[in-house]
Amino acid sequence: MQSKYPELYKNILIQAENHGLFTDTEPTPAELAAFDVSPEPNVVVKFVKVAIAHVFKVAEDVLWADENIVKIKQAVITIKEKRLLKLMELEMPRRINDDLSRIFFRTLSELRKHQLWRQAKNTVNITPKVSY
Repeated sequence: MQSKYPELYKNILIQAENHGLFTDTEPTPAELAAFDVSPEPNVVVKFVKVAIAHVFKVAEDVLWADENIVKIKQAVITIKEKRLLKLMELEMPRRINDDLSRIFFRTLSELRKHQLWRQAKNTVNITPKVSY
């Protein structure tokens, strides 16, 4: 198994380590085959059987993802579009607020200019003309 299926063997070793079957030294294939585990109370099975079943489940998931990659990509695109629309909806009130703020200050500036012009127009110049 180590030479023909190194990835499978590596995955089984990782699972054995996760189950706490070894800590210091790597077990031999014969030791791995001899380990018993209890996935449920009062049930004892060989560790290799549990490990291979787990690898099989992972492989099925990978195959399913490969077979449905087009649908998965379409779902990702749809989710991104929905998030973008939601973000745009959140941005709209802020844009409206910014536009209203600009319009308000532009109108206020025009009002102040008009008031200054009226004050200047209504002011009578009473400075005496002095000749030297």
